[in-house]
This record gives sequence, C-alpha cells and structure tokens, in this order.
Amino acid sequence: MRQTRLERILGIIGSRFFVVFCVVLMGQAVVAAPLSAVMYGGQWTETDLVPIVTRQRTDYRNSNIWVLGVNRIFMYRNAFRAEGEVLAAKHTGVMKHGEVVAVGILHLGVPGTPLFLRGGEGLSVATENPSMENRRFDPLKWPWVRRSQKSSQFLNYLMFEVGFNLPTSQPVETFLRIHHRSGIFGLMCPPTCGSNFVSYGVRMPIGL
Repeated sequence: MRQTRLERILGIIGSRFFVVFCVVLMGQAVVAAPLSAVMYGGQWTETDLVPIVTRQRTDYRNSNIWVLGVNRIFMYRNAFRAEGEVLAAKHTGVMKHGEVVAVGILHLGVPGTPLFLRGGEGLSVATENPSMENRRFDPLKWPWVRRSQKSSQFLNYLMFEVGFNLPTSQPVETFLRIHHRSGIFGLMCPPTCGSNFVSYGVRMPIGL
C-alpha cells in the first residue's frame, strides 16, 4: 500500500523517538556535565552525501560556513555517549544567510585509541531559502516529482564526524564533520534540494 506524506512523516518521527528511547534505556545519567564550545568552518561541496562518506569525493564551490555552538553530554555507557548540540552558523561567499541547528548525537569512542566517531540527527532552519540549494532536477531520475523544485528554510539536519582527542589536560577534541541539510528524499523538499559542507573544527569544555 502506498503511504501518504503524513504517514511517512509520522513514521520518521516515530523511528527517531524509538532510537532516543533505546539510548536512554542503555545509558546512565551524567551529573553536572559541563558544556563544551563547538567551533568549525567548512566549504560547500557539490557532491552528494554518500560519495563524500564512502569515496571521499568532493567538488568544492565558493560558499563557506562558520559555526559556533554548545554541546552537552546527557548520558553515557562505556564507549557510547548521547549528546546534544545547538549551533548558530553564518554563510559567506555565494550565500550570505544565517542558520540555526539543534541536533541529537550518538558518540562512539574507538577503544584503546584517541579516535571517535559521531553521528547526529536534528533540524536546521535557515534565515532565508539558500540559493545554492535550489537545483535543477532530472525528470528521468526523479519521475514522481511534480511540485516546485525550490528548497526550504526548514530542513532535516544530519552530521557525520570523525575526530581525535588531543593529549591535553582538558578534553579538547578536533574533528572533521559533514554538515548536511536534507529534504529526506523528497519528504521535506524536492529530492534535488539540500547541501553538504566538509568542515573542520574543535570542541572544548567551557565549565558551565
């Protein structure tokens, strides 16, 4: 049976709550976890998300993102951590708008090494419709698309990150992050919308 758009939205929301519920069940509460500052900058890549992650393909354009935010650990178990971030971003170059992001993150430390992996799911709100996200679509690739091909200020947010804990007295982390705005394969905007930024940054405690 073909699902309606509302059913797909409810299914996605339900699956997210299920994942959060599982994380809560396996986690342990963290008492007075300090906030950490998050800072990173990146450049727009024309390549889709999967080729970036699996084949390290990039096709950069003259558009940059500069991000400042806060991170807090909510729970942990062994090498796993559940975290949250709130981010404020400024775009420069071709695009000039701002962006606000709220994202839940699952952190996995690699045992016996200073390396870690992170993946996150959340929401992104741009202060205007990002011009570079309004792409031309291929009617052969996306034959079911019948609506406007414009992007949206309000999109899904995904992040994938690999990082390194620096050997300092304070837990300072450096990382490479894919900053991805997504229409969820046509659910929130046409399949051709969205954006990817390959970014580099640092995370450090601020003691609050």
